Amino acid sequence: MTPFGADAQATGASVSGVTGPTGALQFSPSLEHCLIGGCWATWSNGYSGDVYATTTDSITITLPAGAQAFYFYAEPDQFATFSISATTDSGATSGAIPVAGQGGAEYFGFYSTDSSALKTITVSATDPDGFAIGEFGVSNCSYKQPASWTTNPVAGLTPGHEPLNVIISGCSNVSLADIMEGLGDWGEVTPKCLSLEQAEVTGSTPAPQQQSWRLESSTPLIGDLPTCLSGNYLSLNGTENHARIWNQPITGTSGAWFISASYETLCDFDGAKMVPASSVPSDELAVDWALGLLWHCIDGSQGSIGTDGYDRGALDFAAEIQTVATVQKWSVNLQTISAPAGIGEGHAGTGVPYNGTVYFLTVDHATS
Repeated sequence: MTPFGADAQATGASVSGVTGPTGALQFSPSLEHCLIGGCWATWSNGYSGDVYATTTDSITITLPAGAQAFYFYAEPDQFATFSISATTDSGATSGAIPVAGQGGAEYFGFYSTDSSALKTITVSATDPDGFAIGEFGVSNCSYKQPASWTTNPVAGLTPGHEPLNVIISGCSNVSLADIMEGLGDWGEVTPKCLSLEQAEVTGSTPAPQQQSWRLESSTPLIGDLPTCLSGNYLSLNGTENHARIWNQPITGTSGAWFISASYETLCDFDGAKMVPASSVPSDELAVDWALGLLWHCIDGSQGSIGTDGYDRGALDFAAEIQTVATVQKWSVNLQTISAPAGIGEGHAGTGVPYNGTVYFLTVDHATS
């Protein structure tokens, strides 16, 4: 969240809004611009900056375009306790909060749980003499709706489309690198291990994949192998989860991370169809490897062992992040977004259905 800077408008003036770090904030009706210790006496938490006062019992704040989180403080005029409430255009409300008028300004905050923006907040108070609002902060940090919720095939590498099914919010202050380190049993691999795809997360032009992660085996000795080989071991029985990752730049943050997660099985083309590699004699498997006949088949498609590779992959990946957040004492907020359902890639027309559920996580260092 980015706090508003100092307001250059004249104190004591009636103002219809104020310019913030992401655009203009508008007031209806207009409010009196004050400084703490000037035309407004007290506040709280050491704040001594701009506030905006009214003698009415209700005002509406129109937020800058694209605002996905916003906070403010409010305080009644009289040196007594009155109720103040805030309600967004979507109906989310703080309820009636008791606020002391002498040095008791209270925090109010709202955030969007998907890519939609907050538009307006109506603030009401029971003090007949009015109230003031101030100490604003705003963020457009969450994520922007992608042009497409599926990846794009890359000629010669990937045969079809895969769903974007996990997002790590741009509002997160735990880095992607820290999340991977915390997961422990995941590692980054090269394009030689996991082919690169593209996704339209920054607009209608496909963006290149930026990272590839793969689940490692917990089996003794196998787990000590490089991530790619350890993941190949898991893929023999259809338990190799992996994640293709794209960054969506968001001003003032490290961006949102879009992820396509899925379980795969190491599979082999036997001349007629794909079959699980674990069913092929090892000497034949070595020959087929040299001939380029080995693939990784999404669980649920021809040649795989498991089922429901996309939906299970996303669910389990999000659950692992929640688990590591508990261990690391991070705060994690998990929401689900409904994207279009569809059918992902699969060999010989055996595409794997997915339900369109996207797991949206905000991961923060806990504050005391």
